[in-house]
Amino acid sequence: MKTLGGYARLLVRFGGFVVWTLLTWSAFEVRAFFAPPSRRPHVLDKYIRTWAKGCLALFHVKYVISGIPAPTEKGRLVLANHRSPLDVVILLRHFGGCMLSHAGVRRWPLLGLVTRRVGTIFVDRESRESGRAALLTIRQRLTDGYTVGMFPEGTTFEGDRVRAFRKGFITASYGLTVDVILVGLCYSDGDAFVQAGFAKHVKEVASRSTIRISIACGVPFSASTLQPTDAPRVQASVQELVDQARAAHVARWGVPPNSPGSSENLAPPS
Repeated sequence: MKTLGGYARLLVRFGGFVVWTLLTWSAFEVRAFFAPPSRRPHVLDKYIRTWAKGCLALFHVKYVISGIPAPTEKGRLVLANHRSPLDVVILLRHFGGCMLSHAGVRRWPLLGLVTRRVGTIFVDRESRESGRAALLTIRQRLTDGYTVGMFPEGTTFEGDRVRAFRKGFITASYGLTVDVILVGLCYSDGDAFVQAGFAKHVKEVASRSTIRISIACGVPFSASTLQPTDAPRVQASVQELVDQARAAHVARWGVPPNSPGSSENLAPPS
């Protein structure tokens, strides 16, 4: 049962999310209107990162991250395990670009409108035609020098075990000279999405005083080195990064914040 403080945080954060989203979206539209067409993608990327940074602060997400690669002008394919909708915000904050998302998001109030406007790539995993179209779009974005984030597991799962990777990311990037960046994410107990329904999970996350996440990034490598049979190898590499992230999580916070004996007064990482 939520405490009174939990309900108050829930209301404040939902209201803050709507206001923050409208403010950053409006600011982007004004800036983009006056920017030369060639600069608009850079303007969009800046505001996407700003929006994500504000959301993490709004929901009081504390995290440690290691191995962030240096910026590059080349296209980048970011591949991560998937534990929570907050994964999307983390990746957008540090890598920018756009995400591959399930088609249902485009119909959500406000968020659906914004995600369509900022270039989210939607896919209906029950439709082969939708899947092919999404992969072609990803390939074109990468070729044009954009960053695209994907969760090759296809959905969220509980715990640190990385499930089998679908091969679409190889099809989308095969033979390209773009960078592939692997990311491993882990959460404190109870903070990740545990297949309890998206709306319920978001309410739980929004009502908590703090969410703690640890992230480990791998050394970028060229997509041109990927072979059609490499999905298990890439999955194993992400598993290693998740294990590194878990070790950093334990070193930083010791015990999950929702477990007995934990502290809610830890200073945020620098």
